Amino acid sequence: MSTEMIRKFFSTNRYFNWIDVTGGEIFLRNDLIEIFKIIKETQKNIYFIHFPTNGILTEKIVAEVKNIIELNFPKFIVSISLDGLPKTNDRLRGVKGDWGLAVRTYKELRKLRSKRFDCYLGMTLSLENCGETEELYELLKQEIPGFERRDLHFNIAHESEHYYRNVNL
Repeated sequence: MSTEMIRKFFSTNRYFNWIDVTGGEIFLRNDLIEIFKIIKETQKNIYFIHFPTNGILTEKIVAEVKNIIELNFPKFIVSISLDGLPKTNDRLRGVKGDWGLAVRTYKELRKLRSKRFDCYLGMTLSLENCGETEELYELLKQEIPGFERRDLHFNIAHESEHYYRNVNL
């Protein structure tokens, strides 16, 4: 969607209090800050903004998150996707080194935590990774000083032949 289409949608639908911005990796868009400005301008009751990211573009993500924080949404959360231990994650994501980049981005975003902003690592459970949760948690504790269980959230109940090969199970 173009920013003009997004502006038109939010200008005629001004009642949202919770918005997830998704659709693939949102940091591939060059107009991301404009989208959040549109949301801020049009949604007077907005309370919660969230988006996931793969965490690959660390510098761009951190810079853009800082700009979004300045818009002063009451609650703003970013989740950085991990799909298991490094080898599993990189295989599922199809990007060598993805795990390390995601963890690096998470570490940088943690420095920005406040009453209004928080970040989490998010893992979508699948047949490929559901047995790795405890080992992943222990590894993350080693990699990230102060990492706690509350810093990792799980997505469940997804069905996708392409991503999870779990249709008709």
